[in-house]
Amino acid sequence: MLRKSEAALNAGEGASREPRTLADWVLAQSSEGHFSVTPEGRIHEASRACRDSLGCDGRELVGRAFLDCLDPGDQDLVRAAMAAAREGRPAADLALRPRRPDGTLAPVLCRLEWSPEARLFFGAVRTAAERRAPDVRMAEAMAELKQFKHALDAHAIVAVTDLQGRITYANDMFCTISRYTRDELLGQDHRIISSGHHPKAFFSDLWRTILAGYIWKGEIQNRAKDGTCYWVDTTIVPLLDAEGKPRQFVAIRADITQRKLGEEALRQSQRLESLGVLAGGVAHDFNNLLTSILGNCNLAAMGLPEASPVQAQLAQIEKASVRAADLTRQMLTYAGKGRRAVVKVDLNWLLMGMRPLLDSSAFQGAELRFDLAPELPEIMGDPAQLQQMVMNLVTNAWEAFGEGAGGVITLRTGEQVVDKPVDTVVPIQPGRHVTLEVADTGCGMSPDLIGRIFDPFFSTKFMGRGLGLSALVGILRGHGGSVRVRSEPGRGSSFMVLLPVPGPDA
Repeated sequence: MLRKSEAALNAGEGASREPRTLADWVLAQSSEGHFSVTPEGRIHEASRACRDSLGCDGRELVGRAFLDCLDPGDQDLVRAAMAAAREGRPAADLALRPRRPDGTLAPVLCRLEWSPEARLFFGAVRTAAERRAPDVRMAEAMAELKQFKHALDAHAIVAVTDLQGRITYANDMFCTISRYTRDELLGQDHRIISSGHHPKAFFSDLWRTILAGYIWKGEIQNRAKDGTCYWVDTTIVPLLDAEGKPRQFVAIRADITQRKLGEEALRQSQRLESLGVLAGGVAHDFNNLLTSILGNCNLAAMGLPEASPVQAQLAQIEKASVRAADLTRQMLTYAGKGRRAVVKVDLNWLLMGMRPLLDSSAFQGAELRFDLAPELPEIMGDPAQLQQMVMNLVTNAWEAFGEGAGGVITLRTGEQVVDKPVDTVVPIQPGRHVTLEVADTGCGMSPDLIGRIFDPFFSTKFMGRGLGLSALVGILRGHGGSVRVRSEPGRGSSFMVLLPVPGPDA
């Protein structure tokens, strides 16, 4: 009925006439061209807007065969659409090319529907340009979304999971840090990368938060496929459905492994510093007590006859006190409070002077080898503390051979220039250094063990005091030096000490 009113308007006295009905006015204002086609394929009615879409006035179209208005290549497409419409199938937008009176083609989008009551096809057309704008905006939005995804993937570790926690998407950075391929991750839940570091309550709180539709943030330690652990700063965002309930979760992570290692190193440094203060205070007070014990022991021995049986007991007290005094000296050295006499030292000369002492010490089964670089520059240091450092390193190397076993201990000197700071148990500063390497062919150490050998009172030996290497750290701090350790289980160990060479004004 609407189209009859419009046909009357088109066939009337002209476009300037006022529309007689609301239907007339609506069709006149529509941006789409409307028309109807008889079952025989002739245009029955056409709106004024068909002029823009089909290049003809509506009055000129009435009575023409609809297919004759189209490019021959589109006619079979329209026949098929009309047949589908008469069978009641949903209408679809057809991309057609009507031929204008001047012979040019006018691409349009056309929709045809069959009305059994009116026994007519009703059609609507609009130019392709009218459709192009939203398509362009959609394409631009998709391109922008793709760029955002690329930027996110380049910066973050991204995964998407379903409500059960099964991984449905994993980006390249997730695969890289976890050492799993994408195929190995998809369909798995996040237990595949669990390190076991966090308690069950930790994950219970996580799931309670995200299932309630809230964002969860926290730090998680995960385990890669090769067994190494890594830390990630994690944000899990629930994606909600129309009812506000989670339908899937997006996990965005950032690798913070190096930051966590730095925090642990700082805590370790602060702990060792606190232990150093404690050790220094205890050793100082204990040393004063030992002085009193030794003095009174000597006075008691002087007041007794040489043949007195008590003399032997006093000798044992004196011997134990001297050993205790040596222990307190090492504790003071670790704390950095030991007395130092700083002079110029030739490290090669110091080692050669110690050779008789080292050869005569109880290093059964050990072969000592010296590989000394010629013309080493002098360093500034306390010869007594440097000798103690060498003795502690050689003793540690000898103890690595095990009970009754033998091996080779090599003392090697050299020179090295460090370009930039190196973070070790005692940080290595840039500059010129004299090096002393003490290498052994002993049992070697695992990485976990290397991280603990400089802790005070840590020892792998049943009778060890655990102060030899920690005292070494105190000596190096006092001399501005540092140490680098290399070791593998079954392949021996190497301790390289670096001592700074003073400038020309020193």
